[in-house]
Amino acid sequence: DLLVDSSGNLWVSTLGGGISLWNGLGWSHIRPSNSDLPYATVTDVEENGPGVFWIATSIPNNTGGLVSRLQGDEWHTYKPIFSGYTGAETLAIARDSLGRMWFATRTQGIYVFEEEK
Repeated sequence: DLLVDSSGNLWVSTLGGGISLWNGLGWSHIRPSNSDLPYATVTDVEENGPGVFWIATSIPNNTGGLVSRLQGDEWHTYKPIFSGYTGAETLAIARDSLGRMWFATRTQGIYVFEEEK
């Protein structure tokens, strides 16, 4: 997956190397070893408003995954036990005109997330 965010940065999702980020001058890398990214296999990144990113990761050699929300340096990972998210591998994320986030999964269909206001 590729994403050009609202600041013009290029986000490159990888299948084992986390996320590579190009700011126009150089690369930086978001990996489990230097952040709270849960897994290095990233299937999608979507921006939900300036500086708010939803990131889908897959569990290596498994059909499951996790979804995380990154805002600045603050991470929140949605785990199946408390969030209502099933832990299915998310393949695509989209934001609709109402600001809701849509998650298409490999095995559990589609989920919709709407933040409380």
